[in-house]
Formats: sequence, structure tokens, C-alpha cells
Amino acid sequence: MKKKAFLLSLLILFLIGLFSINFVRVRADSGWDSDFDFDFGDSDWGSSWDSDWGSSDYSGGGGNPIIIVIIIVVIIIIIASKSSKNSLNNPNNSNVNKLGNVDVNIPGFNESDFLNQTYKTYIDVQHAWTNFDYDTLQKLLSDELYNSYKSQLKALSLKKQKNLMHDFELVSNEITSFSESEKEYTIKTKMCVKFYDYVVDKDEKVLRGNNKRRIIMTYELTFVKSKADKANKCPNCNAPLDNVASSICPYCNSTIVADYHDFVLSKKQAINQRAE
Repeated sequence: MKKKAFLLSLLILFLIGLFSINFVRVRADSGWDSDFDFDFGDSDWGSSWDSDWGSSDYSGGGGNPIIIVIIIVVIIIIIASKSSKNSLNNPNNSNVNKLGNVDVNIPGFNESDFLNQTYKTYIDVQHAWTNFDYDTLQKLLSDELYNSYKSQLKALSLKKQKNLMHDFELVSNEITSFSESEKEYTIKTKMCVKFYDYVVDKDEKVLRGNNKRRIIMTYELTFVKSKADKANKCPNCNAPLDNVASSICPYCNSTIVADYHDFVLSKKQAINQRAE
């Protein structure tokens, strides 16, 4: 009886909190980290985002809040019911769903070194995006993500605008999952970073964002690494190569799609955004 009352109280508090917050769209696989419709209160973030990316740049958001609430309530009831049955069948199962450290099965893998490298990769990608540095982006991103960023940057360049990001501060960074296939390793991390993020025109006038207050972004980042040995020759002319992702052979101009022999960023999804 007490347990049912507790669950009911928890559900009521959840519903109150749900109706007290704004539904914010989450951006996935886009070079644009911030939602420029985000409300900073006394800032100039109120203007609507008029990008060329359309709805495909966003995941989440939209929909009828009432329907969303109903679905969430049903899910909570189902979970509570299953939890109650499991407790009856397994009275000593308090740690059954407790997660331990992620087991990364890569020879010579060092978690600390990996997390340091992923944060460095994130920073280098952000700076390369700001500076339209396609060569650096190509080395640090998977082919699919690179091509997406490249098209977005070209559109930004045509508008004579620049997305400035600076004064980065790492809040947290942890590995959340590991998987492997026959050809590659995949590691996901959850990273939280503080930084300034805004768009300016050719005269450095701020068009979107806020250059006086940092935002706090939480991401899910996906990194991939090939299991294959690093190719050191062009498959067409056998010339020596030193590349990470797709490139053009400097000797025969053949397009080379190489494996990722170091971890490269294959997906960057912003899952939370707030003002500092």
C-alpha cells in the first residue's frame, strides 16, 4: 500500500514538472550545436532560426504534449507493475539492474587516454567548424559526418556568416557503451561542455546566439575505429599514403576510402542544453 502511494506521488510530481518546462528540440548530427531558439531570458536568442537544414537537423520536439504525457504515464505504470512482480519473485534482487563499468575489449585500451583524446577531438572539430577547416574535419570525422558538415559549412559561407565557439570548459566525460562488429569498434561517450556559441556576419555583428553568456551542452558522441591494419599504399598506383578518412591520392588522383585506424567522430548528438 505504501509502495503504491509512493509511486502515485512520484507520478504526480513528474506530471507537474513536465507541464512546467518547455519542450526543447534536440539537434542531431549537425555542426550546429546550439538550438538558436533557446530562451536565455535577457539575451537576444529570441529570434527564429532560419537555417537551410529543415526539419531533418532535429530529433525530438513537436507533437502533442497531452499524447506524450499519456504515453509516458502508461510506460511508468507498466514499469512499476513489472518492478513489483520482480520484487516478489526475487526478494534479494536490489542490485539486478545496477550497471557496472563498461567493458571495452580492445587490446591495450586505456580509458583515461581515450577520454582525453575524445575531448581533444571534440575541441579540434569545433575549431575546424568555426574556421571552415575542411582538411582537419576530414581527418577527425567519419565520411558520412564529414560530408554533412561540409555541405552545411558551404551554405554558411554563402551567407557570409560564421559560427563562433570558444572558451571551452569540460564538465564531465564518460564512456557509456562499447560494441564491436567484424570490421570495427564503436564507443559512445556522454560529454558535458561549457562554451560560447553564436553566429556573426561579415562585420562581426551577432546574428544569433549570445556572446556574453556561455551555454552548457551535454552530448552523446559516437566514435569508431577500424580493426584492419592501416593501409599505407594507394590501391590504384601503390603510392605511399598517410591519411585517415577519404581522400585523393596525390599521385594518381584516385579517390581513396580508407578505414578509420584511429578513433574518429561518427555522430554528435546534443541531448541537453541550458544557460550557465
